[in-house]
Amino acid sequence: MLQNSFYDAVVNFSANKSDEITYDEMISDGLSIFKKIHGFVSVSLFLKSSDSADYYLKDSTSIDHDIIQTTYNELIKNKEIAKSINDSESTGSVQIVNNNLNSFILILPLIIQTGLMGFIILKLDNNYSDDEKLKDLCKIHSKYLALFLMNSNLYSELENLKMTDNKIVHYSKDIVQSTKELKKILDSIQVGILVIDKKSDEIIDVNRSASKLFGFGKYELIGTNVQDHFIYKDDEERLNSSKNSKEFLLKKNDGTFIPIIKTDAYFNASDEEYIIESFIDITERKKMEEALHTAQIELEHRVEERTHELSEVNKNLQNEIVDRIKAEKDLLKIYWAVHQSPAAIIITDLYGKIEYVNPKFSEITGYKYQEAINQNPRILKSGELSSEEYKNLWDTLLDGKEWRSEFRNRKKNGELYWVSASISPVRSDNKDVTHYLAVQEDITERKRYLEELIIAKQQAENSDRIKSSLLANMSHEIRTPLIGILGYSQILMNEIKEADLVSLVNDIYSSGNRLLKTLNNILYLSHIENISIEMELTKVNVIEELEHCFLENKKYANEKEITLELILKRKELYIKVEKDLFNQAIGNIIDNALKYTDKGYVIVEADYASHHGKNWAVIKVKDTGIGIAKEDQGKIFDAFRQVSEGYSRNFDGCGLGLTISQKIVDIFRGEITIESQPTKGSTFSIWLPLFTSN
Repeated sequence: MLQNSFYDAVVNFSANKSDEITYDEMISDGLSIFKKIHGFVSVSLFLKSSDSADYYLKDSTSIDHDIIQTTYNELIKNKEIAKSINDSESTGSVQIVNNNLNSFILILPLIIQTGLMGFIILKLDNNYSDDEKLKDLCKIHSKYLALFLMNSNLYSELENLKMTDNKIVHYSKDIVQSTKELKKILDSIQVGILVIDKKSDEIIDVNRSASKLFGFGKYELIGTNVQDHFIYKDDEERLNSSKNSKEFLLKKNDGTFIPIIKTDAYFNASDEEYIIESFIDITERKKMEEALHTAQIELEHRVEERTHELSEVNKNLQNEIVDRIKAEKDLLKIYWAVHQSPAAIIITDLYGKIEYVNPKFSEITGYKYQEAINQNPRILKSGELSSEEYKNLWDTLLDGKEWRSEFRNRKKNGELYWVSASISPVRSDNKDVTHYLAVQEDITERKRYLEELIIAKQQAENSDRIKSSLLANMSHEIRTPLIGILGYSQILMNEIKEADLVSLVNDIYSSGNRLLKTLNNILYLSHIENISIEMELTKVNVIEELEHCFLENKKYANEKEITLELILKRKELYIKVEKDLFNQAIGNIIDNALKYTDKGYVIVEADYASHHGKNWAVIKVKDTGIGIAKEDQGKIFDAFRQVSEGYSRNFDGCGLGLTISQKIVDIFRGEITIESQPTKGSTFSIWLPLFTSN
C-alpha cells in the first residue's frame, strides 16, 4: 500500500521550492523526506567529485558516517552500484539490495542530461515490503532532487563567474602597476591563455588554466604547434573569418574535444611577432543549455532566465577580455624583455633602494629576489671603486645622464666578479626622474680570457725571441763546421785511391749533405713561418718553371732508374707568386715522389681547371711509389712526420718537405690535394689561382 505521508512530502518538495533556499538546505530537505517511508533507517547522498571520477559523501541522516562509508565501500566492491547504474533507465531507477543484516538498501541514481551526478543510498529495516509504487515515487523524488541540485549548481556557477569576472577586471587594472605579478595574475585568471610564435605557430608559454583545460603539463604544451590542438566547431565559424572571437573545439590529452570561445591578439616583442590566444571552456554552458531544454515544464522559465543571464555575462566578459588583452600585450613585451635579459637588471628608487631585480641578477650575485628587495646596491660593493668614482657616478646621474664603467662587485658568497655596467635615470611622462635603471653584464670570463691572452702573447713573443736566437746559433754553429766537413770530404774523394777509404769518405759526404739539407729545411720552415704577407708577388709562367725543376731532378731519377716525364698541354700558364718559394714548393713535391718510388715512373703535368667556382692552375705529380693509406694522408703535411716513422723507417729525411710545400701554397692562397692507395702510388695536385689581366 502506498505510503501517503511520503507521497505528500514529495509533492510539496517539487511544488514549493523557493529560490531563497540554499544548496545545502535543499539537500537536507530532500533527504529528510525519505524519513516518511515506513521502515526507514538512514539515507545518504553521494555526489561526483568535480576534479576526479570518484564520489564523496555529501550528506547523511546517520550520525555514524563510518558505517555509511563502510556500506558504500561494500556496495562498490560487490559491484552493486555499477549494476544499479547499468540497469537504470535514462531517468533513473531503484535497485534493492539485501545486505544480510536484517535490512534492505535502495540505490537511487541521480541522473541528469549530462550523465550521473551521484546517487542516494536508502537503508530500510526488515519491516520493508517490496512496493513498486513506492519505488516509482522514490525514483520521481530522486529525479526532482537531481534537477534542483543541477539548477542550483548552474546558478552558483553563474554567480561565481560574475565574481570571478569582477576579480579579473580588478587584476587587469592592477597588473599595469607591477610587472613582477604578471605570471601570478595570468595563472590565477579562469581564462586559458597561450602565447604563440606567429612565424612558426609554436606555443611558447601557457597559463595554468590553459594547461588544466588541455590536460597537459605546461612544458608538454610548450614547443608544440597550436594548430594541432584546435579545430573549427563547424563550417559557419570557418567562413566567418572577420569575427575575432570564434568558437572552436579544443582537443584534450585523452583525445576528447570540448567547445571553447577563443580570441586572438597580436603584438611585437624584440622584433618578433607573437599571438596571444585567450579562450574559455563553454562545456558546462553547453551541457546546462541541453539539460535546461529537456527539464520539466515547471523549471523551464527559470532555466531561460538563467541562460539569458549567462549570455549577458559572456558578452560582458568578451568586452573585458579585449581591454585586458591590450594591457597584457604591453606587459608581455616588458616581461619577456626583462625576464629573459642576459644581463642583470636592477631598478631602484631615487634614494637607491632596490625595487626590482630580474632572474639574471639572482643567478650572477647569489641574492634571491626577496633578499635584494629594499636593499641598497651597496650590498654588492667590493671596496675597489674609489670615492671619486662614486662621486662621478652620482654627479652624472643627477645631471640626467647615463654612467658607464667596468668594475668588480662582490657576490653573496664573497666571490669577486667583473661587470660592465650602465646606470641611467628613468623618467615619467612629465620628464621627472622617478627611478634609476642599472644594467650589469658579467664579464669575468672575458677579463680572464684577456689576461690569459696577454700572458700567451708575452710567452709567444718570448718563444719567438728564443727560437730566432736558437736558429741563428744553429745557422752559425752547425752550418759553418758542416760546410767545412763537406769541403774536406770532397778533397779526400779526389786524393784517396783506396776503394775502402773512398767508400768511407763517400758516406761522410752523403751523411753531411743529408744533415745540411735537414738544417736548411728547418731554417727554411722558420723563414716561411715569419715571412711577410706583404711579400712582392710577380707574374710567373708555370710552364717555364716546371721545365727547370724537371732538369734539376732528372739526374736523381736516372740514378734510381725511374722514368721522370714532363707533360705540358700548353706553352703558357701564368700565376702570381714569389718565384723562389714556388720553385721550392714544386721541387719538394717532385723530390718526395722520386724518394718514395723504387720502380716505375713519376709524371709531372700542368693545365688549368675550374674548382669551387674559380679558375686555377693545376700541377699534378703522379708516381708509382709506396702509396699512402687514407688514415695517414692527413699527417704527411705535419712537420717531422712520415708515412713510415720511428727507428724502423725505410726512407731518409726529417719530414719537412711536404710541410714547407703546404705552407708556401697556403701563402699563395692555394690548395694541395692528394689521391693515393698503398702500393699503387700517389697523385699530388697543387691548385694555385690563375693569373688574369683583369
